[in-house]
Amino acid sequence: MHRTTVACIVKTIIAQNKKNDLSVVQKIILSIPKFSYFFVLSGNPAIMSAALLPKPQMRRLLARRMKFHLLGAFLVSMTSAALYKFGVAEPRKRAYAEFYKNYDPVKDFETMKAAGVFECAPPK
Repeated sequence: MHRTTVACIVKTIIAQNKKNDLSVVQKIILSIPKFSYFFVLSGNPAIMSAALLPKPQMRRLLARRMKFHLLGAFLVSMTSAALYKFGVAEPRKRAYAEFYKNYDPVKDFETMKAAGVFECAPPK
């Protein structure tokens, strides 16, 4: 049952109860099991709408939020690190290993020397 529904029921009961007998209202409200603990037994039924609102948490809000956000930040950073490692770093390592497997630096130097890249070693 929604809060506004319970408030309407209470207003109807109070309007029908000419003597404003609080015990009748209490008995009917306490018969609703979901909302029985919200009703103030010694109070005025008009206060019931305020009693239905949950109390806000005023302490340790930052600690609770930080716990959630630190866990989220840790998971996001680990996921991005793993994606970079296996998506970029490992393929790059394999490409370098494959390139240097058959690389001959002397042959490469002779090719660049013949092309005239170096001033200190003119082509023949």
